[in-house]
Amino acid sequence: MRVVASIEANSDNTRSNVSVNLDGTALASGSQNSPTVGPYTSVTAGSHQIAVSLNAGAAFSTTTQSFTAGGDYTLMAYGSQAAPVVTLLTDNNSVPAINRISLRLVNGDDTAGPVTLLVDNGNVFIPDIAAGTASSYVAASSTGTNVATTLEVDSQSTFGALYQNDNQNFLSQGVYTVFLLRGGVSTTTGLPAPTGVVRKDR
Repeated sequence: MRVVASIEANSDNTRSNVSVNLDGTALASGSQNSPTVGPYTSVTAGSHQIAVSLNAGAAFSTTTQSFTAGGDYTLMAYGSQAAPVVTLLTDNNSVPAINRISLRLVNGDDTAGPVTLLVDNGNVFIPDIAAGTASSYVAASSTGTNVATTLEVDSQSTFGALYQNDNQNFLSQGVYTVFLLRGGVSTTTGLPAPTGVVRKDR
């Protein structure tokens, strides 16, 4: 399981902190500052109580979750300081076929509306993913070991790209997740700004 922190910045524009306890014990790699995608941490299969806290305060979410042996999961805390939300996403890091990649989009920014992933200068690849949810994994072909492409995350409710990467390299048989996260602050304007993160999950 990995922890994704995507909660709005603090009032002084510092990054908010998300921390996760598993059965009363701090989860390894379970403390992350927004906007961040943490690394995977092994947990024992079965049922566990998960408590999530913001900025070292009392837990704002306590749930019991079941984990399947061999499974991969993403626990994402997202939203505003006043009303943060936690969702558990099931990952699928199975290796794609040779000369294929597997790609999905996760929307962790509740201010952006449904978001769409475009590739190669404007081709819609994954449309209309609501906040707090993940798309299905979509297979794409590759022509060799490395595939360079343009990634862009857009929303109908905003003007211009929320995230753009003009030279993203994909490895054949790789599994990737594109995250749009809340909690970042623009270094140019000092105002809240969405953050895009691409992770090679396998």
